[in-house]
Amino acid sequence: MPLPKMWAIFLPILLLQLLIFPTVNAGHPEWEHARFMLPEWLSVKPVEPWGRLWPDKTIKLCYESEATWRKYHKYFRSAMRLWYAAGLPEDFKVREIGADGCQNMPHEKLLVIDTPELFATDVGLPTLSYLNSNNNPNPQRPAMWVSLYYRDSEAFRVATFAHELAHSFGVQHEHQNPYYWIPGRQVFAFNCDQLKGFTELTQGMSQERIWGENGLCKSFTAARAVGFPSMDYLPMPFDEVMSPHGIWSNRATVDFDSIMLYGSHLGGQFDVSVVISLADGTIFQETTEPSVEDVDGLKLLYTTVYGIPLRTLYNDPRSPYFSTFRMYAGCST
Repeated sequence: MPLPKMWAIFLPILLLQLLIFPTVNAGHPEWEHARFMLPEWLSVKPVEPWGRLWPDKTIKLCYESEATWRKYHKYFRSAMRLWYAAGLPEDFKVREIGADGCQNMPHEKLLVIDTPELFATDVGLPTLSYLNSNNNPNPQRPAMWVSLYYRDSEAFRVATFAHELAHSFGVQHEHQNPYYWIPGRQVFAFNCDQLKGFTELTQGMSQERIWGENGLCKSFTAARAVGFPSMDYLPMPFDEVMSPHGIWSNRATVDFDSIMLYGSHLGGQFDVSVVISLADGTIFQETTEPSVEDVDGLKLLYTTVYGIPLRTLYNDPRSPYFSTFRMYAGCST
């Protein structure tokens, strides 16, 4: 059969099939935007000069006094049991060190300090990235300031210690991920004037000092410099944190079950004060146990190349023991 006649016969048939049968979709639309599912977490950037992780996944714990040990040691044990129950491997540890051991290499131990009503923790293991012309660096040792607020239940106290231990292991607050605060797609809203003590703390300050672009209620860096409480809510600088999620972070990627997420009323002037909410005003509560993604985030953080940190030797000028090394090594220059 001549070729033109063949096309004259088959072409109408092919066109008819296209009209009758739907075209094949090569892939489901969800696959067009598929990404690997990574746990939700925000951590200190575990490289100098931002921070380090604890060697061997072990926080070495010291207490400022025997009275502090008696008051708090059971909460640290209960907090770690809470993490283990949530699935954290038991090679993550908190190890209490005796008084003599705490005098030896104090910059590699976490000092627990009793306070009337403060909770604060150095995130990760502070770096030693400094040089001192006198070869006598004097960095602050890592510390955790703790308290027992009379209105808190025992369960909430244990959860608070679990939250603080996560900070020490290197995890930041979920709501302070800077990708959740990008203008035009902001996930959270922060009401600075609802903070407890806001009026007293800002008395005598100008509006620019409080609400300006670099004001205490707008800039994490400014708030941190003076210890203003907004530093626990405002987005952190992009270059100081690490997260598996980036510019695609949105409301759907927030881990609302995270023990690192503040509840909307936490830190407020009154019990009904809304300090932080979603951008549309939706409020949420804090949780009292680590989430699956909290656990996965810690596991992932400590299995990166940063999870096996290089130890700073005594003959390294960045070491807080460098001057002692020079003294006993007989170095005079």
